[in-house]
Amino acid sequence: MGSTPFSLFINRNNTIYVANREKGLIQIWQNSSVNPTKTINGSWLNVYSFFVTTNEEIYVYNYNAGYRIDKWTKNENTSISVLSVGSDCYGLFVDINDNLYCSMRDLHQVVAKCLYA
Repeated sequence: MGSTPFSLFINRNNTIYVANREKGLIQIWQNSSVNPTKTINGSWLNVYSFFVTTNEEIYVYNYNAGYRIDKWTKNENTSISVLSVGSDCYGLFVDINDNLYCSMRDLHQVVAKCLYA
């Protein structure tokens, strides 16, 4: 995994997702796995936060791309930008209505965007 795992997410199926800031990837462990079952290399260096939806889309705050939030879709090899923000995003959340929330500590703000409007 490396020396700098920073953010993790556990879904309802007990699948564990861990972002490694040093290597720019997310590793996935299925329920009861000892070793990662999948690795996503998205070149996301300095990942502070990410969120995994129920359909396994992964939203990642991409610090190195200029305060951008990217979406990685299951079975794809690339990600797309979905939102640019004005500061570091320390928390990401997607609600049941497909609204994306980003908390920006330094600006004392939470930004929201409807993903499928």
